Amino acid sequence: MKFFTLLLVLSFFSVFLLKQAYSQDMKESHSFKITGKTKLPIFPNSPQLKAVEYDPDSPDHLFISYFNKEGIVTAKRQFQFKGNKFNLANLPDYLINNTLITDGAQIGYSEDGSIIDQEIIKNGILQQKITFYPNGKKKLLSSGDEKIRNGECKMWYSNGQLSFSGNYINDLKDGEFQLFDEYGSSIRKGVYQDGKLVSGETVVQDKIYTNTNKPAEYINGEEAFNQYLKTKSGEIESLKNITGEKKITVKLLVDKMGKGVKLEEVSETNPQELEFIIAFFKEMPEFSPALVEDMPVDSELKLYLVLSGEGLKLFSAKPSDVYFSADQMPEFPGGLAEMRKFLATRLRYPIEALKGGIKGKVLVNFVIDESGVISDIKIFQGVHPSLNYEALRVVNLMPKWEPGRIKGKPVKMSFTVPIIFNTVVYENNE
Repeated sequence: MKFFTLLLVLSFFSVFLLKQAYSQDMKESHSFKITGKTKLPIFPNSPQLKAVEYDPDSPDHLFISYFNKEGIVTAKRQFQFKGNKFNLANLPDYLINNTLITDGAQIGYSEDGSIIDQEIIKNGILQQKITFYPNGKKKLLSSGDEKIRNGECKMWYSNGQLSFSGNYINDLKDGEFQLFDEYGSSIRKGVYQDGKLVSGETVVQDKIYTNTNKPAEYINGEEAFNQYLKTKSGEIESLKNITGEKKITVKLLVDKMGKGVKLEEVSETNPQELEFIIAFFKEMPEFSPALVEDMPVDSELKLYLVLSGEGLKLFSAKPSDVYFSADQMPEFPGGLAEMRKFLATRLRYPIEALKGGIKGKVLVNFVIDESGVISDIKIFQGVHPSLNYEALRVVNLMPKWEPGRIKGKPVKMSFTVPIIFNTVVYENNE
């Protein structure tokens, strides 16, 4: 009996030593130590939580997970940590001083736990993004950053069958491209070099294009379309109630046949004007579809119009015009990744707001002229005076932008940037 008891004690002691050794190995295998609480509210008194853990596969990486108020994970992000001690309470400071760098897998989850998307980021720069259908199957894989495709690109049907595959180098097609039907049979195949087809057939993705080689246009030309706008708008009774003159932007979806033309978006209208626009664009005549590599594709078409009591008409860019939409939107120098770095290094979360758990999205509006200079900076939608002031301060520090363009010509544009005060996270204006 004594021998059995001694054996039992030794067994427990051995397990304890093994656990201690494993724990010590985990700490020693990393270049930093996690200190303090490993789970904290995203903001003081918030039911939403964030949690930190070591990355078991990398000595200088960690994971930060975010949970909703029901305790369901909504995101899991991988970072490289360049310090010696990581304290979750100091997360905003690490992001500001670049001690913590987004590096690795960034996964977004839906409420049922399925993956919505997954980004692979290296040293703060996007390398690859995968989106998923609600059934968990892959939908799209795109390699490269926000502007330039580099590497493989694939699309799938919802049944999991590959629909498109190809490879890009500096946003130019390079190598074999293929289209497949829902059963896996090849529909089209072509080989490209430096963006040019060298053998086989033209292969383009089956998607809605915003940039095309040739945009969709009214089948009888611009002058005829202007006449169509004037004639049809005069038939709508509610037009008589519209006073003054207003510039608006309308976004249409034009299918690859040119016959399916649908209203998608309208900018800068009040409810009365919107009602008129919806009625006007309920039925549209035939258009010539947009072309990509001489192939018809589904596309978005932006129309820049003047709305008045006399009806609708197209308008051309003038030096004094301030636009709200363009063929090519304004861009921060270097793109979205550089803007994120700019904000991360300059934005300071006001202490009073942080202590009070004040958070939210501040919308800052400004005008970008034809040379890229920003002016007329103002709060379009505020949250709290301290957050509003900080957002204005940082936007005032911004350098020149790349101006917006309509038909290749630089134009003056009104632009709104949303700045999220949530441990210094910036959300792009989409």
